[in-house]
Amino acid sequence: MSLNYIFSYVIVFYGVFVFFITYKHLTKRHKEKIYKNQLIIILFFSAIQIYMGLSIFNQYKLFINLFLNIVLINIIYKDDIRKIFLIMIIIYTIEILFEITYSFTFIILNFNTFEVTTTDTLFMRNLFSLLIYLSILLIIHISKVKKFLVKTIDLIIIKRNKTIKMLIIIFFAFIVYIIFILTFNISVSNYYNNLVAVIIILCCMCLIIIYKLQLISVIENEKIILKYMTKYELLLDQYKINKHEMLNNLILLSSFKNKNSKKYTATLNDIIKKYSEKGSYYNNIAHLPYGIKGILYYKMNTIEKNKLNIVFYCTKNLNKFINEDNAKDYSKLCKLLNIFLDNAIESALRSKKKLIIIDIYKEEKYIVFYIENSFDGNVDVSLLKNKYYSSKGQNRGLGLYVASQLKKQSKTITYKQYINNNGNFVTLLKIKFE
Repeated sequence: MSLNYIFSYVIVFYGVFVFFITYKHLTKRHKEKIYKNQLIIILFFSAIQIYMGLSIFNQYKLFINLFLNIVLINIIYKDDIRKIFLIMIIIYTIEILFEITYSFTFIILNFNTFEVTTTDTLFMRNLFSLLIYLSILLIIHISKVKKFLVKTIDLIIIKRNKTIKMLIIIFFAFIVYIIFILTFNISVSNYYNNLVAVIIILCCMCLIIIYKLQLISVIENEKIILKYMTKYELLLDQYKINKHEMLNNLILLSSFKNKNSKKYTATLNDIIKKYSEKGSYYNNIAHLPYGIKGILYYKMNTIEKNKLNIVFYCTKNLNKFINEDNAKDYSKLCKLLNIFLDNAIESALRSKKKLIIIDIYKEEKYIVFYIENSFDGNVDVSLLKNKYYSSKGQNRGLGLYVASQLKKQSKTITYKQYINNNGNFVTLLKIKFE
């Protein structure tokens, strides 16, 4: 009997530890170490939970453990209590979902034959709890699940989305209610009906969250594009002002009869100082069609955030030649440009030089998008169009495969990729105009 109680304590300690680790992962604290004082606190709270668990009816353990774990996380991390409460609700929701699913499985397999007062029951419950905790750890290490949960938490805490917050709390209350029903009425049909209801509601809630995340992503992208569109178009106005001032300065310099005088030298030095300040050269983007303009503004934002070295040129009035009405080819052009710029930015980020050169110009009957980027490592250009081939590691390279398929579907778009004499990677994208 004493061995069962020791085993119970070990399982409870492991459970608290699992909730602690899961909280760290969902709050992006997974690189932090567990210190001795944290371990002592976890041991102490485990002792309280095992004492409460043996003293109080089973259906109330959930709320006691939830409260104790919220207090534990608050003591260790001192995060906002509302944030801790929300994340612990999500973790406990995952725990209950596993509990309902496994309970139904065991009932179907006739593993529910133990009497409540026997020592076998305590041992089996400990094994059952261990299975649930291991399942929580496993699912939280699945990258897509973790990413979804982290985005959901950010949506509620950072974006302050009250709808999703209420949905999660209501769903938690619903499955707690299901647990209470199943505690007093254990039967296969009851478990089955409630499990189906939980799965349907869970799927609906996940779909709503995914929709909200996509909607917010689109809105944020539009805000970024509008922000940088305004910024770069203001730069265009400043460029025109600077051009006008430069003309006046040149007229001023030409008026000096003695070009060797100190006054002439001082004036020239002032002009050089004024115009030698580092600035952006994004003129003429505003004259491009909206799709391409939006892509470029958005990528410029990424380039600036990552502090890459950018050289940008664009010929005036290219919108006269790129035909937006040709929806199929124009949308393909935008997709290709997006793929190539993403690859160029990623490769430049991984390189030492961190250089990107973008040049957009007219050449005979073509509009040319010249994209050059620095890179480190080896690239087999002949294999780039192959599905999943990439110089960046395994499970990559799908973008360039999609690009090759888009090229095959278009009669007006062509591109080639090569490594130039400077050792940089070049993508030459062309679209033919009438």
